[in-house]
Amino acid sequence: MRRNRLLKTTAMEKIVKFITASVFLLFVISGNNLYAQDSGSRNINFSIPEIALVDIEPVGMSNISLTLNPDTESGLPVVATSAVNNNLWINYTSSYASGGATRKINANISSGTAPAGVSLNLSASAYSGTGLGTKGTSAGTITLSASPQAIITGIGRCYTGDGQNNGHRLTYSLSIADYAKLNYDASSTIQIVFTIADN
Repeated sequence: MRRNRLLKTTAMEKIVKFITASVFLLFVISGNNLYAQDSGSRNINFSIPEIALVDIEPVGMSNISLTLNPDTESGLPVVATSAVNNNLWINYTSSYASGGATRKINANISSGTAPAGVSLNLSASAYSGTGLGTKGTSAGTITLSASPQAIITGIGRCYTGDGQNNGHRLTYSLSIADYAKLNYDASSTIQIVFTIADN
């Protein structure tokens, strides 16, 4: 009877020793894995595209009308009371490579001509709106022609905000260039193109 107890005790001790050794081995392996992976690294690639976008707002107001009206008193010049429109705004977004020059927005007549003796003028207001970055500066009033002329200069990396009351308000106006060439009931349609370009 005593021998059986001794045999059982010895077998039990072997099992306990085996379990203890297994747990210790697992602990050592786990510990080694923890210490072997205490840091790591990853590469992250960044890509920022070049952007040069411009549009005229509001989109639904694509056409404007300008008319020269005669004064009601004889001897006075034709007046421009209905020959001014400032309902449109120009919006833009700009992004370019480091070290790049600033940008500008040019305007030119792409089709049609003004009636004889009449000039079509355009100016852009100072920036106004909700955008961020280096917005451009008005170049003052220009007389539109087929050759591109800057109306906004010094545009950096920026956006103006979208829609009316963002960007620069555009003012179109007619003026008399030569009274001798004015033709009664003369009319024409002119298309203006705006282009954002590098300086």
